[in-house]
Amino acid sequence: MNYHVSARKSLESKKVMADTDPLDLIYRGIVNRKNNCKISGARPFGDAMVAAAESFLKNPSQSALDTFAQSERAWVRYACEGTTRLYSHDFEKALKKGQIKFTGNVIKNSWSRKDNPSCGWVYSFWTPERPNLVKIGSTTTHPQDRATQFAKKYGITGIKVMFFFEVEKPRLAEHELHKVFKAQRVMQDKRDSIEWFEVTPSEAWRAAGLAIKNLRIPEVGRSARHPRIDEYTQISLQSREPARKHLLTALSGEWSQGGRRVTQQDVLNMPNPKTTSSTDSMTSPRAKIGARTRIARAGAVVKARGAKKERRA
Repeated sequence: MNYHVSARKSLESKKVMADTDPLDLIYRGIVNRKNNCKISGARPFGDAMVAAAESFLKNPSQSALDTFAQSERAWVRYACEGTTRLYSHDFEKALKKGQIKFTGNVIKNSWSRKDNPSCGWVYSFWTPERPNLVKIGSTTTHPQDRATQFAKKYGITGIKVMFFFEVEKPRLAEHELHKVFKAQRVMQDKRDSIEWFEVTPSEAWRAAGLAIKNLRIPEVGRSARHPRIDEYTQISLQSREPARKHLLTALSGEWSQGGRRVTQQDVLNMPNPKTTSSTDSMTSPRAKIGARTRIARAGAVVKARGAKKERRA
């Protein structure tokens, strides 16, 4: 290929052979990366990346380098599973070594990935099959494609993407959210037990935004949330009611508190348990024994108060 004279000046002075030309190696690496990708729909991103590389090599400039870095970043987000190699960084190194020259000495670091090389999305799924739960995870493929893969793998239907944030360090954001909702984690199965939480879609969305902001995780693309997230949040809240109503079945006789009979509404207004994994725990033998103990204690309090009133009379 024909390079700009300024891009080859130092190489020619050192009589570097074409087959060992660092710029040739970089270019061939970019082309091979595009050609070796088998992901459907990635070709337009690969073509744009190669075209931007050729444009930069023919006419080196800061603007051309930035354009290539953006094209490479778009390709990595769509088609690459956690690559640690960025050819925009190789071009920057070549600039510093004098292998490429253009006007201006300031080299812009277009995309820094020192701590976490992956770039992708942190997302949340919701499905009517598990209405009181949400899945929180990270991916290097688009969340909608991930939802399709997840549905096929686990046989879950009706999966909806509640939100996603396109960030530079998705695993870091995911890890932070899992820590925030650790008490709400629900064990579903061994294959995918760590990413389901008993929180609403809106709660997960707000927490994700705060985590990204507080950790100063760079957003490299757009974020979005489902237009009906509030509706699904209400469904999620309503689905918790049956689990709370099961507590009533564990209560027998009269349960008094402070001289007042506890009603069904009082039980429904009780705060949600933090670590309830299923409604079965609400009707387990231990739960029933605990309920009987509370009933007995409450009954004893009522009898003691009655006896005290009789003595006063």
